[in-house]
Amino acid sequence: MIERPTVTRTTTHVGGERIIATEPATGVHPHPSQKGAIVPFKGVTKALLEDDSVVWLCDGVPGQFCPFVGNSTKSVVAHRNGTHNLRQPRRASRYSDAVLRRIAQEVAIARQAGSKDFAVRAAQALNDAGLQTLRGELWTGSMVSSVFNAHAKHIRVRIPPRDRPATTTQRAAARVRAASNGSAVLEPDDLTVLRQFVVIVPRLAQALARVADFIEAGQGVDAAMADKARRYDELQALLK
Repeated sequence: MIERPTVTRTTTHVGGERIIATEPATGVHPHPSQKGAIVPFKGVTKALLEDDSVVWLCDGVPGQFCPFVGNSTKSVVAHRNGTHNLRQPRRASRYSDAVLRRIAQEVAIARQAGSKDFAVRAAQALNDAGLQTLRGELWTGSMVSSVFNAHAKHIRVRIPPRDRPATTTQRAAARVRAASNGSAVLEPDDLTVLRQFVVIVPRLAQALARVADFIEAGQGVDAAMADKARRYDELQALLK
């Protein structure tokens, strides 16, 4: 059979050749999950002409004839997608734009948090904000999902980035601020003293270590004194 390119068409003839048989056109399903399954395509007809050639016809839209003739199912599908916009106009929502935007925002926040039941989490946020449905009811996950998919899915909203967990230093600083009840913890001279102490501690530890060695090497070793020296040495190591 011969594939005929786009030609003049009527309801009964294509390029002057009479249509003698038709059948629903089939092709490979476009979604990868279908793994190349062959399925029929709505709005596309495969036609056998009197000269044994094969063409693919566009079925047009209800009440309107389309003369387009393609050389494959894919070519007619592309034509229909570009010429016949079969999508129904979005039904107007009874909710205000502000409410729809709030729904879209709460859904986006719930999704960002990684919640699988994002609609339920969004519904809870709407209820906590005192936002009721048109019937004056509390929101449920199914209500949020229905309104979002029908009217708010296309709305683009900005949401704040997720808060990162506080670091150990930040948590410690917060505890210090809480303990001080917001007042200053350190005086201006305190930092100078602390810096001097950090310098002195290693020297002091070394001196105490020598004292401990001397006591252990001598007679009548004072075990308690030696133990204190070791503990101070451990303290110095922790401060490094």
